[in-house]
Amino acid sequence: RNYELSDDEDDDLEDEEEDDDDDMNPDELRVIKEARDIFGDDSGKLLSKSLDARKSKKRKSTKALQQKFEPAALRENFMSDRDDELRDADVPERLSVFLAARGRRYVSTRTAADVLLEEPGARDEEARQLAEGLPEELQEPAAAAAKDAVAAFEGGLQGVVRLALDTVLDGSDDFDASNRLREELAGAAMPDGDEAEAALTDFCEALVAKVRELDGVFFLGAQRAVEAAWIVDQLSINGDAQYSREGIPDEEKARLSTVVQMVLRYVIDEQLEVPYVWLYRRDDLWFDGFKLRHMWEVLDLDERWTGLQTKKRKAIEAASVLPERELETVRKELGYADDEREVDDAVALSRV
Repeated sequence: RNYELSDDEDDDLEDEEEDDDDDMNPDELRVIKEARDIFGDDSGKLLSKSLDARKSKKRKSTKALQQKFEPAALRENFMSDRDDELRDADVPERLSVFLAARGRRYVSTRTAADVLLEEPGARDEEARQLAEGLPEELQEPAAAAAKDAVAAFEGGLQGVVRLALDTVLDGSDDFDASNRLREELAGAAMPDGDEAEAALTDFCEALVAKVRELDGVFFLGAQRAVEAAWIVDQLSINGDAQYSREGIPDEEKARLSTVVQMVLRYVIDEQLEVPYVWLYRRDDLWFDGFKLRHMWEVLDLDERWTGLQTKKRKAIEAASVLPERELETVRKELGYADDEREVDDAVALSRV
């Protein structure tokens, strides 16, 4: 529909065109002028709008590219804290995601739940092993006061280590633990003079620090050994899981347990991928009937084991408010539990 522009509308249109012309380079102005001369004013307006649209699209495209490829913009717009962790870690991302899905991994510091879940007699056996692993200066202290106190203490060095272990695992820091240990040893053999008392204090501080360190190593190894024994009982060697439970002699079962621990060590601790381990570490995984698919089965069982232990810790923490007798019953049931249903039964027992 044709109509005449008023004088005010015509002036506004000319002002708009002049503003558009100010934003254009000389080549663009020349092209628009030629189009107007040949086809009239309307063609110039259409061409001007086309150029403006092309510029706008180019600006948007440039901004999108900057967001995707400019490092600072990429970090600001697309990277989370988890992405930063994956970028900083020297581990393939697919392996990091695989390990993160397993939740709580092996740690050297015990929680209160871990202490409650200890098997009866486990701490005595640990004290024996830790006493054997102490450095010579702690097994045979040079200071006469420390040597006399250890000799007079019930159980000797192993008894002293057991006491140090108890003080460490009840949540005491090194200062409080060493003070408690010194008081007990001084009660067994009173040090004669300030020099002897200082020597006994130094011995207690060194022993507590070493026991805490060795306990972490022992706890890590104990967790891995218990898990490997559980996995061995679930593996389908030669197509039959029952073969792992009953058909393997004890010495071969111990060898298979070692193989399982090596798989967990290579994949979880050293963060190597399964194909790489199978290709370059197979000599450490030799066991008759053990194949590549068993490595994946070990890792699947490891994930199941991790979930099972998490469930046990939550159950014993919830039951920790019960009287001692009921708590001991729940602890025993959780100790016997080898699958999720048995853990659920122990939880139900704690609620009765």
